[in-house]
Amino acid sequence: MTQQRIIRSVLPSAGGYRVEVESTGAYTDGRSRFDRVYLTAAELRGKTPEQKRQAILDALDDDPLAGVAGVEVSAPTLTKAILEDRMETLYADWQRWKTTRVEAQARSLAAAVVTALTNREDAAWTKYLQAIQAWRAAP
Repeated sequence: MTQQRIIRSVLPSAGGYRVEVESTGAYTDGRSRFDRVYLTAAELRGKTPEQKRQAILDALDDDPLAGVAGVEVSAPTLTKAILEDRMETLYADWQRWKTTRVEAQARSLAAAVVTALTNREDAAWTKYLQAIQAWRAAP
């Protein structure tokens, strides 16, 4: 039996569509397999029917973990690139606490509130500095 891929359903989903595709004869006993893929509206907007079908096939054939198969799990997890992403988040977190504290001071909120915000700001800055130190030592 030859295998075919048939689009069985297309359902609206947050930001796009969920497409269910049947692969006939996928198993040795002749049963079908059903795969779900998610496509954004931008991936489908303005495309011809052939291009839409190709986008679905591309999504089915895309294996995001293909490059990590066989890689040792104990490989170093903290690279400079990973730490740089983390540092951006930590800096934004610190900036948010600082802005909130400055706003609280400008609005003359209670000293306990300003102190609590200052403590959060200091803790966020400490985490950011630790990330900078880890980045300097990362491979």
